[in-house]
Amino acid sequence: MTADPWWPWRGLRWWLSHPRWWLRSILLMLVVLGLAVGGAMAVGAWIWPSEDATGWSWWWRSGLAISLGLVTGLVVWFASLPILIAVLLDALAAAVRTAHGLPVAQPSLSVALIAALRMFRRTLPQRLGWLGVALGLGLLGPAAFLGAWLATAAVTAGDAFDTALSAENLDAAWRGEALCRHRLDLLTGALAVLPLLAIPVLGWLVLPPAMVCGAVLRRISVGNDEALRSPA
Repeated sequence: MTADPWWPWRGLRWWLSHPRWWLRSILLMLVVLGLAVGGAMAVGAWIWPSEDATGWSWWWRSGLAISLGLVTGLVVWFASLPILIAVLLDALAAAVRTAHGLPVAQPSLSVALIAALRMFRRTLPQRLGWLGVALGLGLLGPAAFLGAWLATAAVTAGDAFDTALSAENLDAAWRGEALCRHRLDLLTGALAVLPLLAIPVLGWLVLPPAMVCGAVLRRISVGNDEALRSPA
């Protein structure tokens, strides 16, 4: 499968052209962003150097506070986002498929939540890996922000594709296999969407709904729609 780096931007265009989905999507992201920022600020304030710190001691402590604050925010983001996307943005993925005349899996809330938790467990190594990337780049000072953006985009891309796949098929094993086939899409899409995350607050608010829409459109473009089946 040839990689397509522009699927998040096509998703953003679809989402912007359907205002009825704006409020729901932004409310979701305000919750996630609030939790992440709150955790980051709490850890940063706890480690921030005292007033009597000077010289290298002040620089070292302040750098550590910023780096660990970013990592804390990412941990909160990584932990809460997949569940909230599965619960609140599944209808958005279904709307994109319906607009293209395609069938949609319609699970109950409990089934969708269980499926999301299973996929979270299956993708935990990748999440921890991206967290390690963010932490490693965080030790390089200004690169901490680039690491946070890249890790956020990559993990959000995976969650968006999982939500798109869930709208087709609820079987966790099938979704895991399909997600592996899109690994180049996930990486190139994460890189292509970095300019969006550079926009303070707004970029982070619109990233998940844009990626959910883009993931569904990417699935449609590869013609990989398969027969719906119930989870085992």
